[in-house]
Order: sequence, then structure tokens, then C-alpha cells
Amino acid sequence: MKYTKIIEIDWEDSVAHKGIWDDIEDVVAEYKKNGLEKMKTLGYAVEKNKDYIIVCQSLHFNEDKTVSRGADFFIIPTGCIKKIKYI
Repeated sequence: MKYTKIIEIDWEDSVAHKGIWDDIEDVVAEYKKNGLEKMKTLGYAVEKNKDYIIVCQSLHFNEDKTVSRGADFFIIPTGCIKKIKYI
């Protein structure tokens, strides 16, 4: 995969419910009402396979225009992805 493809990913993230002691029915009702967190990530597609996609926010271009380094990587499990758009 070429590192210079820009990608936009809509995905759902897990939700943590913080609290010491909560009523289980209240937690379940809150999840049913709000669902998972809806996320959007933009960046350069570094790798994509059946298990995950790796997105990089910044690339370093060498003098010969090749790419060997990146920063701010984000790995999203495929099962969380709802939509992928190449820009």
C-alpha cells in the first residue's frame, strides 16, 4: 500500500463507564440510549488487512520522495470500522 493515500474512517469506539458502584440496569439503559462513541479519523493509510487498519497523521518524505518515517499512528480494529473513504 502506498503511504500517500489519504483516508477518512468512520468507526465506533468502546465506552467506559466510570463509577464505583452503579446499578447494572442503569448502565445498560444508558448504553442502549447512547450507544458506542462515534469517531472519525483522517490520515495516511499505512497498512490495511482483515484485522486492522493503521493510519498515520504525519509522514516524513526523504530527498528521493520516498517515505520511511511517520508520526502519530492510530490502529483501528476492522470490526469497529463502519465506513472507509479514500480522499
